[in-house]
Amino acid sequence: MGVTAVLAMFGTTLSGMAAEDVDPPKGKLEEFEFTALDGEQYGPEIFEDVDVSIINIWGTYCGPCIREMPALAGLSKSLPERVKFYTLCIDGKGQEEAVLDFMESCGFEDPSCAIVDFDGDIIEMLSQVLYVPTTVTVDSKGNLLGSYVIGSPVNVTETYTQCVNDALTELELPLLDEEEEACTEGLTE
Repeated sequence: MGVTAVLAMFGTTLSGMAAEDVDPPKGKLEEFEFTALDGEQYGPEIFEDVDVSIINIWGTYCGPCIREMPALAGLSKSLPERVKFYTLCIDGKGQEEAVLDFMESCGFEDPSCAIVDFDGDIIEMLSQVLYVPTTVTVDSKGNLLGSYVIGSPVNVTETYTQCVNDALTELELPLLDEEEEACTEGLTE
């Protein structure tokens, strides 16, 4: 059974499941290529210029995934430059135009941050993801960190700010400072 089929079985049943109940994906994203909604292909170099990258894994069939997208679009716009946000639509290949239209309607402005086709280590990471939405964090070298979110949180800003700060703590880097956190406080959930 493929990753998409397994995720489809569970995608809408776990909004808000506690992350401590499920092991985080482990490993490293160092050998992969993905195609984003801008039509360009990217590889591991996408992680190099930031402290932490957030990858939200979702599917077009997943109600909680769809409901959280407008809040995630707002969050992605408010993050400091040292944190990058990506979405990975596990069933986006072949329906790029529909995914692009949906993402734009939610407020996403950068199609290079929306992954719709992927290979390599991304497939290995997805084989460890049991539910969608799941959001993982990655360091500048492509290492999957222990900071992650399962389900669609009630307070997107608070949850993801904490997730980023947990990742930064794990990396022994400065936390989001008050100025950076103030940027996310104005978001509408």
